[in-house]
Amino acid sequence: RKINTVKSTLLLSCFIYGWLTTTVYAAPTQLLIRNTPFYIENAITQKEKQNGLMYRAYLGPNQGMLFHFNPPKKASIWMKNTLIPLDIIWLDHTFNVVDIHPYAIPYSTTVLTPSKKASYILEVNANTITTYEITKGTHIRPF
Repeated sequence: RKINTVKSTLLLSCFIYGWLTTTVYAAPTQLLIRNTPFYIENAITQKEKQNGLMYRAYLGPNQGMLFHFNPPKKASIWMKNTLIPLDIIWLDHTFNVVDIHPYAIPYSTTVLTPSKKASYILEVNANTITTYEITKGTHIRPF
């Protein structure tokens, strides 16, 4: 009987530990920028991050791509093979803006690096930063 109690306690402890250490994460499909919804595509895998928005001829209004980085890092990007001008927004884990680069030039091989580590990079159409007055510290809300 004592062995069964020990086994049951051990099994329950393993279950609780697994439950507490497992993060259930659903990538957002929309972000709210100054109360305007943006529909986003998530780039989570290495292949998705490498491809990004390259070779796309069009990005609709209020659309973008969100690149995920865990752990946060000073993730650099470039515009090689990117056909459309983009605004680049680096975000921390709470979706506060840590750096911006307005109007990244299509086809440019200039490497763009943020001043701080970021958990996300948001790529949106050029002029979004200006239109929505996005600055360092601006909060973008996922939903």
